[in-house]
Amino acid sequence: MEKIKTIYSQIDFETLVDMSISNTKIVEDKVYGPVYPRMVKKYTIQFEADKLGKEKPEGSEEWEWSELKDYLKKNADKYPKGFNAILYAMAKTEAVLQGKTGVSNRISINEMAKGMEKRLGAKPVSVSDFINAFIQIVDKLAAFKVMPPEASYSSKDEKTVNFVVENCAYKDVCEAFKNENITKYNGTSVCSIGRMIATYLELELSPDYDYILDEFANPNCKVRIIKTD
Repeated sequence: MEKIKTIYSQIDFETLVDMSISNTKIVEDKVYGPVYPRMVKKYTIQFEADKLGKEKPEGSEEWEWSELKDYLKKNADKYPKGFNAILYAMAKTEAVLQGKTGVSNRISINEMAKGMEKRLGAKPVSVSDFINAFIQIVDKLAAFKVMPPEASYSSKDEKTVNFVVENCAYKDVCEAFKNENITKYNGTSVCSIGRMIATYLELELSPDYDYILDEFANPNCKVRIIKTD
């Protein structure tokens, strides 16, 4: 297995939360309207409160985005992975409104790619073959500090990459999805980083990419990123 190089030990909280808030506003404008941010805020706060073992703060249903972010930040010493709350909430809201997840994830990844280009000077994927495209994408995600540390990969063939993550930073999101039976379009298990990578490949190359979660936190997560054509 080839280890993905990261120079950090934790996901960048600010990047993920700010990006998620920005993307929620875009999804609101492009797809669902005002019901979407209301539900995202509701589910974010409930997820965070559950992780803290507390009741939702009084009046939180009327919070502005800045107040929600402050709530996640001030509890970071007790639950440092508070970015999971809003990532969960976006997918949960879409599943409730549409019966499945997908649209908001594609918009989020598209906006992330634009953000990389602007902030890091990262260019679109410059190759057409799957394996090298995968490597470029995970390197970009690492540069943006949203790739989980302790991740490794190996290429089985020209259509399959085996991807292993130790103690994944997004585990809480995927665990909540499993508990609530929120699945992919085909009824299989969701993997937060797998869907991020596969969607990025679709946007950069073609729609012929997907992922399969083979093992969840056992103790590592094992995912296959595949070319489907």
